[in-house]
Amino acid sequence: TSKRGRPTRTKGEIDFEELFTMAPIKSHKADVFFDIMDSSTDPKRRGTAFLPLSKLEDQMIHQKAIFISQRDPDNATRFNPSEAKLKVKVQFKFSKIKPIKERIAVLTKSQAAIEKQITMARLGKGRSDVA
Repeated sequence: TSKRGRPTRTKGEIDFEELFTMAPIKSHKADVFFDIMDSSTDPKRRGTAFLPLSKLEDQMIHQKAIFISQRDPDNATRFNPSEAKLKVKVQFKFSKIKPIKERIAVLTKSQAAIEKQITMARLGKGRSDVA
């Protein structure tokens, strides 16, 4: 459940400001589903959208626009693809260690390049002294 959305200046857009924290998820093969509800209709679910967690495995914040499947007017149990999109800002944090390891790898590579430049500069300077 969430708070009601508020209309934006763009026609047809509604803004929802929500922050969700979910229980630990053990698989990257899982999906996050967003159900669009309307309390004035029956059935209440008007549409649904989903996002595979595998697209968020870098643990960075992503701005995504995901397509919404809307309820079929002739069959209440069926949802049809539509052009409507749900814009979300998402981040999937599953490991505190992974970003640290990636940062260490980048810094180690950078350190190796700097040490190589220092060595080359020393060798180049030593050669000019000999000549």
